[in-house]
Amino acid sequence: MNYLREINAFFDWLETNPLEASTQTLWFHLMAVANKSGWPEWFAVANPLLQAKVGVTENTLTKHRNYLVQKGRIEYKSQGKQQAGRYRLIPLTSNNEVNHEVKYEAKYAVNHEVKGSALFKLNETKQDSGEMSDIVNLNFRKAIRVIDTQFPARINSLQSQHLEYYISKGMEHDLVTKAVDITRLKKKDIGYLWGILQRCDERGIMTLAAFEATQPNQPLKPSTASYFEQKAREAELEEV
Repeated sequence: MNYLREINAFFDWLETNPLEASTQTLWFHLMAVANKSGWPEWFAVANPLLQAKVGVTENTLTKHRNYLVQKGRIEYKSQGKQQAGRYRLIPLTSNNEVNHEVKYEAKYAVNHEVKGSALFKLNETKQDSGEMSDIVNLNFRKAIRVIDTQFPARINSLQSQHLEYYISKGMEHDLVTKAVDITRLKKKDIGYLWGILQRCDERGIMTLAAFEATQPNQPLKPSTASYFEQKAREAELEEV
C-alpha cells in the first residue's frame, strides 16, 4: 500500500462520502499505525491510544470507528476488554505500489517527531471551522499533486505529514509549486525540494511573494537566496 496515493484517494473519496472531522482523523491515525507497522493486513491498536490521538471518549471513538466500518474503509475485530482491537484498512488504490523513500523517513523521524504528531491534530482542531479545514485539505491536495507529478511515488508517509503540517500553518501551495519548479530546473532530486520547504518553514516564509522577495533580484537581501540553495543542497546530500 502506498501512503501518498491512499491519502490522495481518500480526499477524492471524501468528496462524495463526507465524514465528520474526527472520523477523518481516526482514519489518518490508523493509516499512520499501519505504515509504521509495515502494512500488515491486520494490526492491533489500543483504544486509549486512539482516544488520546483523536481527542475523544471511548464511546465517541466507537461511534467514529463504526462510521468507518459502515463506509467500507476499515474492518474491526474486538478482542475483549483486556486486549487491543484489531483493524484492517480497506485500500482505495492498488496494493502493488512501493515506498521508495525509507532513508529520508528514518533521517527525519527524530528531528520532526513533534511536527509529525501534531499534524494529525489538524482535523480535530479545525472541526469547529469546517470551511478552513476544507481550504487546508484542498491546498494540501494541490501541493501533493504538484510534487507527485514531478516525482511520481517518491513521497513517503513522513514527508507527506510534514507537507500537511506546513500547509496547515499557512504555507501557500503556490510556494510549493515554486519549490518544485526550482528543483526541476536545477535537475535536482526530491531531497533538494524538501530542503527548500524546510528552510522556508524555519524562516517563517509561507507565501510565494515572501519567497520571491528573498531572490537575488531584490537588492536589500542579496544573501538570502543563496542560503536557501545551500540548505537545499545540504538536504540533498544527506539523502545520499
